[in-house]
Amino acid sequence: MQSRGPVLSGLFTDNGLGLLAAYIERAGYKPVIFDYNNTETIRDVAQHGKEGFVKGAVDEIDQFVKQKELSIIGFKAYANGFRDTVSMISQLKHRNPKLKVVIGGPHVGWFGKHILNASTEADYAIIGEAEESLPMLIDSVYKGGTVQDIPNLIYRHGKDLVQNPRKFTKLDDLLHPIYNKEVYRDIESKIFVPVVENSRGCWWNKCSFCAYPLTNGLFRQRPVEQVVAELEHNKNTFGAAFSRLADPSPSPKALHKLVDNLGPEYRLSSFIRTAKGYDFEKLARNFITFFVGVESANHHALKNVLNKTNDPERYLADARKMLSDAERAGISMNVSMIIPSPGETDETMQESIDFILETQPHYFTCLPLGPIPGRPVSEKALEQGESGDLVLKDSHLSEGIFYEVDPLLPHDQWMDPLWYLRVNGELHPNAFEITKELIGQTMEAGIPPSSDEVVLMAYLMNNGLSDVKEENRRQVFDFMMKARASLAEGNFEETEKLKDTINANQGIRWP
Repeated sequence: MQSRGPVLSGLFTDNGLGLLAAYIERAGYKPVIFDYNNTETIRDVAQHGKEGFVKGAVDEIDQFVKQKELSIIGFKAYANGFRDTVSMISQLKHRNPKLKVVIGGPHVGWFGKHILNASTEADYAIIGEAEESLPMLIDSVYKGGTVQDIPNLIYRHGKDLVQNPRKFTKLDDLLHPIYNKEVYRDIESKIFVPVVENSRGCWWNKCSFCAYPLTNGLFRQRPVEQVVAELEHNKNTFGAAFSRLADPSPSPKALHKLVDNLGPEYRLSSFIRTAKGYDFEKLARNFITFFVGVESANHHALKNVLNKTNDPERYLADARKMLSDAERAGISMNVSMIIPSPGETDETMQESIDFILETQPHYFTCLPLGPIPGRPVSEKALEQGESGDLVLKDSHLSEGIFYEVDPLLPHDQWMDPLWYLRVNGELHPNAFEITKELIGQTMEAGIPPSSDEVVLMAYLMNNGLSDVKEENRRQVFDFMMKARASLAEGNFEETEKLKDTINANQGIRWP
């Protein structure tokens, strides 16, 4: 969880944990999910402080381990809260020296073997997908056997760290995540808007900055019949007609086929790629909002720095048409950009802001480039050193693995970046300050920040959103700010009311 407690998006049900539980159960074991990103945690942190909450969580897990005589447990690691994850593992290992601990999640995809250097008492890590790897590892712990053939596994061999070859899950017969209370014990303290996978990986897979090639590999499409079956299962079992699709860049064909097979009662949000061919009038039957990473409106940044496209002029023309067509169809668009990227100037950054002011999407989100280990933009920075447009501090790995950005705090209270970006020819120690000034222009023009999952929550909280753009923006922004204030203040009652209202308007029932 976040260093000071859960954040808004973290209150969503975790489909990844539910999915792994399904594969563990199929292997003959009984999984139990402890998901501390929930509303009860807000009350615990408010009453006992973050340290008191962590101690209580360790006590609870320790008691469960001893009661059930467990031999292995797993932690899902994110950038935010990883220091607490390491601390919890250390405390649990001291109390249970024979207990095996495995770490998974996005943070392992970013840092690979370095995870086990940071968490010296964890035994294993799984990089990328774990549907096959985790049951195999559990078998090796309980039934004996070696770990050399377990795909995606990182483990200790003497003083060395070994990473087994990567393997990616076939999506032809993906199981449904488990959301029952016997397995997902904190499910009723979550906002139940299921995240449903319709593909993995990215069709482009060339962006210099993005983590998807590290974590998800090559693009794989899940059969639309299975996507529909999971959506129908969630609605028939739990009443959940609102869902978020997890695909980072679905094609027009995939989304059109999905809509062809869904009833109008299903309401969705999704990422979307910048491309021609989307029939937004058709998609409006099921989709409320889309999130698109345009990233920049400067040709050099798009092609030569971010490697987002080979044809910036066509790319930006497609983006303009998409935004116009979506608005005409009544679908709101969340546009995201990376400003500044390495080597920008006032003029190039203003090109991107002018694009937003011209196209007037419903919402606009912006952050400076943050280097991810192993990606081309970071590798280039290591090669060029202080002469480059991105300069990494010597501690970018050792401290970067614990670096987090807390969206509940003002920008000036965020951790200092472990990198410098060259802007206007000079290395800048904190590009967040530049981004903050630029966002001021779009905020002044009435374009608030948001994301597709926030729009879904605001829609459910208000039992619908206005068709008038300005009023829609106000509803979403007011919801987001009120929710964030409740979280930042540790206001359990308000956050619980928000969660209960969303789940009630979603029609959630617990079998």
